[in-house]
Amino acid sequence: VEEYLLECVHSFDLPFSQGYEIILVDDGSTDSSGVLCDRIKTDMGEGITVIHQQNGGLSAARNRGLEVAKGRYIAFVDSDDRIVSGSLKKVFEWIDTADADICFMHAEKFYSDGSREDMGENIQFAEVHNRSSLSVMAHIASRPKFPGSACTKLFKRSFLEDNHLRFPKDRRHSEDLGFVRDCLIVARTFDMLDIAYYEYRQDRENSITSFINSKTFWDMSYFVEESVRKLMPD
Repeated sequence: VEEYLLECVHSFDLPFSQGYEIILVDDGSTDSSGVLCDRIKTDMGEGITVIHQQNGGLSAARNRGLEVAKGRYIAFVDSDDRIVSGSLKKVFEWIDTADADICFMHAEKFYSDGSREDMGENIQFAEVHNRSSLSVMAHIASRPKFPGSACTKLFKRSFLEDNHLRFPKDRRHSEDLGFVRDCLIVARTFDMLDIAYYEYRQDRENSITSFINSKTFWDMSYFVEESVRKLMPD
């Protein structure tokens, strides 16, 4: 993702003097992304942590980032995507007084031709803000699609640590789905920031999500089977 990495990081526009951090995990990249990560740290200095590791997949990269994270809240950003300009200022204002285990955020898809499309999850603020976990799960079940992206949520770090929540290590496709589901099952407090926040880049050549094969379907069926066991254990 060397073509998009600088655009991604620059979209954060973080005030590092206030203690926020970016953790860049070079998961065995075969282009110049690892070199760019080191250059970003040199240029931006404070607040940047760079980790180089052998390729282990998306889950391994995110789990490694979680091991070294120090912030009260965790946000995941894929390196070819962007954060909406100015949105993090509102996120930090929310964090100053927040205590929710999970906070939902808005996201849009954007295409190379300039067109945009809402993610379509349609989570409603009134249905998750200060509502019980049972009510939130019922609301999610009524939505057009499962809000399975880790990138469209903020997670309290102590909540993830206390419940030993990590991404699956079996190199399955759609790693986010199982992680988000497990988080939703054990979370007790929820909130939503009703702002434009995340921008998903679409139609990128060689994107992980652009390849559909038999493993994609087998992994999805495993997610469904696994979810039934966890949500209906009896």
